[in-house]
Amino acid sequence: MSIAMDVAHAPPTVFARDYDDGTVRFTFCLEGDRASVEVFGKGTLPGSEAMIGFLDEAVATVGAARPFQIYVDLSRVRGAPLRAQWLFGRWFVSHRKYIGAAAIAGAGPVERRIASAVCAMARFKTMRFFEHPVDARKWLDQGIAP
Repeated sequence: MSIAMDVAHAPPTVFARDYDDGTVRFTFCLEGDRASVEVFGKGTLPGSEAMIGFLDEAVATVGAARPFQIYVDLSRVRGAPLRAQWLFGRWFVSHRKYIGAAAIAGAGPVERRIASAVCAMARFKTMRFFEHPVDARKWLDQGIAP
């Protein structure tokens, strides 16, 4: 199942960016006030830095006054350096006021537990982790997210 919404009901695409460094590849798409990312391969530090650049662009595009939703599918990622994970997590925690809800699917069980604990300590209540992408999309689509 694709991360794209039903075409008849999809908001207009604001921007789409592709990244491929030969080890990891992803497409970052901002549609209305929802960003979607599907990642393939092994995570890299340059890939995390590119993702952070796209997230910053989404914040600038949507505007700081209107939080956006983000869906990230990591189900096809085969690991990532700890530094890359830390950069990604640090961005989310420090930019949580811009994120109305974040659904992260497919991270490994250890990564999910660590990230969930960090989010709880940081009082980042609008980020949830899911084993399956369908569950993550459903959580955002059904308005479960605040």
